[in-house]
Amino acid sequence: MKDRLLVAALLFAAAFIRGVYLLTPSLDSDEAVVGLMAIHILRGEYPIFYWGEPYCGPLESYLAALFFSFFGPSPLALNLAPAVFSLLFLFAAYRFARIAFGRETGLVSLLLLALGPPFLVWHSVLARGNYIENLFFGVVLMALVVRILRAGSEAARWRGLCIFAFLAGAAWWVSFQSVHFLLAGGLVLLAGLGRSLLDRRALAAVGFALLGSLLFWIYNVRHDFASLAETGRYMTPLPLDSSLKVFLLVKLPSILGMPMAEMARSYSPTVNVLGTLLYSGAMIMAAGMLFRLMLTANRRRTGEALGLGLLLSFTAIASAIIIARYNSGGVTRYFLVFYAVFPLFLALILVKIGGQQPRLAQGAALLLISVNVWGTVAGADALWPDRRDAHRGRVIAEGEMIAGLRARGLEAVFATEYWEFFRSNFTSGEDPVFAIPVLNHSGNKYPMYTRFALSLNAVPYIWHSGAGSFRAALRGVGAGYTEERAGPYRLVSALRPSVGGFEEISPTGWRVETPAAPEGVQWMLDGNPETHWDSGAPQMAGWAIQVDLGRIETLGMLVVEPGPVPEDVPARFEVRVSPDGTAWDVAVPSHPFVLPLRWEGGNLLVDEQMIVRVVLPSVAARFLEIRLTAPKPFHWRVSMLRIYRVAGVDGEPGSG
Repeated sequence: MKDRLLVAALLFAAAFIRGVYLLTPSLDSDEAVVGLMAIHILRGEYPIFYWGEPYCGPLESYLAALFFSFFGPSPLALNLAPAVFSLLFLFAAYRFARIAFGRETGLVSLLLLALGPPFLVWHSVLARGNYIENLFFGVVLMALVVRILRAGSEAARWRGLCIFAFLAGAAWWVSFQSVHFLLAGGLVLLAGLGRSLLDRRALAAVGFALLGSLLFWIYNVRHDFASLAETGRYMTPLPLDSSLKVFLLVKLPSILGMPMAEMARSYSPTVNVLGTLLYSGAMIMAAGMLFRLMLTANRRRTGEALGLGLLLSFTAIASAIIIARYNSGGVTRYFLVFYAVFPLFLALILVKIGGQQPRLAQGAALLLISVNVWGTVAGADALWPDRRDAHRGRVIAEGEMIAGLRARGLEAVFATEYWEFFRSNFTSGEDPVFAIPVLNHSGNKYPMYTRFALSLNAVPYIWHSGAGSFRAALRGVGAGYTEERAGPYRLVSALRPSVGGFEEISPTGWRVETPAAPEGVQWMLDGNPETHWDSGAPQMAGWAIQVDLGRIETLGMLVVEPGPVPEDVPARFEVRVSPDGTAWDVAVPSHPFVLPLRWEGGNLLVDEQMIVRVVLPSVAARFLEIRLTAPKPFHWRVSMLRIYRVAGVDGEPGSG
């Protein structure tokens, strides 16, 4: 009875802490996708995977849909979904630690997880797609492994194996990050059961695994196994030495200590390293314990030996996969999986030390809990007036923007900033619809928004930041526009092409000079996008491609398509013209490459290709020069160079 009260009290404390974070509920576009899918589920759509992520089952969206049915769609109701699973994870971790290591370790594990670390608490109320659910499935699977290997009868063992197989299949559908738990659990089961797995009942376990992952197979059979292909986009390995450095010195300390950069909060390297040393010391001691247990024949199947084998196997497997396959970038949330093992390592060692040196164990526990609590308080926006006001201000600003768009009777607007448009769709209830203006774009997880916007004419653009870059892009293609405020946002509408049209000038008879590799000039003029001119070296300021058209033309537009690498476009450049190749005028001053734009019907769209389009001021010239005004560590490659005259204006013959 006493233990039940302690567990209930710790779970209540965990719920209270997470509730404080829910007072200022987070909402970015990743979370908004989860919420929008929940809204669509209530409308009768039943997706198998998250939009644009065919490797992550939308369990969180289905639970959020349940909350929406009671409370209505809101960021708070949305983030209740991971909050509920975070409490289930805490209880499952307690049960696993208790089954494997005993009562005291189970309670200490629950204490360490309930009060932090802050990165875990923060993610416990972020609906970002099954990170917390993966932890829940992981510790449940590890607990099942211990029960299977300690089962009192063969029937109980096979029953446990079938349950494990079914949940393993479901975990695989829910998140590919479950692979760490599946491999660790499978390895320990294989070592513990050995030849006894060569039984026809193993076919039943395989059947249960397929049943648990049935949705995964249904989707992939219909979509040419798109799930496996999609995961490759996120695997961009670092060199081994760099990956180890980031893994050990940046990311692990960040998740085990104070709030880190990803939380946009205070960062304390000293405290984080201290916390990491505590966890690392506990893991080393745990490895020594397992070694001693393995040397004692009658203790190899104890809960302690099995639990340590699982935790250490998981740590080795997860570390190896992350270091080798997806440790690049600044994202640390992939390291959340380690919360299923590190606090349990530490709890076990604290309990062991406490039996001999209670003051040392109590001091270490107090230090870590103090760090956790302070970090959690530092990361809670609701407890800090300036952050609380900033949160309220963002909500009001977005509400004013949406109200302004509705007052104008707009059905849809284009929003090119990923972190804006899904979030705005959730906040507006898809009224109006916010659409990314590019169909084939990695951030366009729900192309139906774009298709709806394209069915309309003259859809305006909404900008929160980046409006200056958009204005420069509009000037570059000679587009007219009207700009007005919608709350703190900028609405760019009445988009219209420049007066008149352009006719492409045939490259026949052109003479082209390049800063390098003159033998490849023909590839930029052959009209074949598969061939290209290559500078053979990184771009340098002062480099120029000069074109002699052979006669005077009234120039209207220049188009430069890059080679096979999108970053081949210049960083900064200017366009100069000359009637005779001697006296040069700057037609387009030096400026950075900005958003590539193109017209499609009545809509001006952001082009998915990095194409340079520059509208010239209707200047008469025979020579044209594209001059780089800044270096760039990419080669300058051009697959197609096109120059256009103003329509209806004849060129004048020029001398040889």
